[in-house]
Amino acid sequence: MITWSGMHHYAMEQYAEIFMFLAVGVVTGILADRERKRRIELQHTAQRLSAVYRELQLSFEQVKRADRLSAIGQLAAGLAHEIRNPLASIDGAAEVLDIAGDQPELRKETVSIIRKECARLNRLLTSLLDFARPRRPEWRDVDLSRVLDSVIDLVGHSAGKGIQFHKENTPTVPTLLGDEEQLTQVILNLT
Repeated sequence: MITWSGMHHYAMEQYAEIFMFLAVGVVTGILADRERKRRIELQHTAQRLSAVYRELQLSFEQVKRADRLSAIGQLAAGLAHEIRNPLASIDGAAEVLDIAGDQPELRKETVSIIRKECARLNRLLTSLLDFARPRRPEWRDVDLSRVLDSVIDLVGHSAGKGIQFHKENTPTVPTLLGDEEQLTQVILNLT
């Protein structure tokens, strides 16, 4: 500074240069500090996102597990309902056999009902075992009047005393394309 005291113009250039270096150093320090803070913030954000992602994955797995349990519960409830219908028919047929006495035609019809319902229970359990591959409908012409008669016979034997079923239909009910066993089950579920 003593050397520069005599040279005003040179001293001013030197002071300006020192101030400029100081300003560049301060700005560089501030920018470097901001960059460091941003890097730390990004690391924290990445860690939070990673934690949220793990929580989301856990939640998703829990939802999938809950869905599976719900499906199993619905399956169990449906299975109980599906088994109850044939069992009620078999029980009603057994009561008819008990009182049939010497009526061979009634006994034969009742044994036929028991065998038919046992076969239906067997198919139901097979369907349960093939749950991953549900049975496709066996499409064929179905006589709806015959299906209704069959259902009335089944539920008529297991209905309480004083309950009677009556079918009303037009004289010519057309056949329809469907699965007779599944239609029977639907109508039984409605009764």
